[in-house]
Amino acid sequence: MFCTASSSHMLHSLNMKPLELLVIDESAQLKECELIIPLQLPGLRHAILFVDHCQLPAMVNSNVSARAGFGRSLFERLSLMGHSKHFLNIQYRMHPLISFFPNSKFYGNKIVDAPNV
Repeated sequence: MFCTASSSHMLHSLNMKPLELLVIDESAQLKECELIIPLQLPGLRHAILFVDHCQLPAMVNSNVSARAGFGRSLFERLSLMGHSKHFLNIQYRMHPLISFFPNSKFYGNKIVDAPNV
């Protein structure tokens, strides 16, 4: 089953078998409040956050909200609390000539190009 964070509320009304695992992609861009609904799915036991910490963070338009911490992602909170992270270092999307710049500029040359790109 796949859905967006904004449509995850509909999963609560479906007559389906409980999900034990929730996989959240681009989770650094989601504010904590945007994950409250999917994280309350019945039977949920595990959540995996996929994040590129060098991409856009969660955004808020209000300075007051930003100062209050409402722009923080769950990934950011868990990182600050010391939860473990696993760095995926193989990229499959770009030709090596294209990946050279972001790899050297943002990732400290830790990214390896897959042999098939």
